[in-house]
Amino acid sequence: MSELVVHIIQSFEPPGGVGEAGTSAIVPAIANAIFAATGMRLRKMPVDATALKQLVNGAGTKNPF
Repeated sequence: MSELVVHIIQSFEPPGGVGEAGTSAIVPAIANAIFAATGMRLRKMPVDATALKQLVNGAGTKNPF
């Protein structure tokens, strides 16, 4: 990675800008990672930790998501 220089600029404007748009990609990225690891697609959000553990441990054949 090239050098990254950060400048903090005082502003009285509310937070905003292009940085927030990147957060919308988190959910599909996590869903794809779970699919890559387990072979099963998520069908609901938020991810239920208990059901995810059952899926990873192979408990049951039904997709809990």
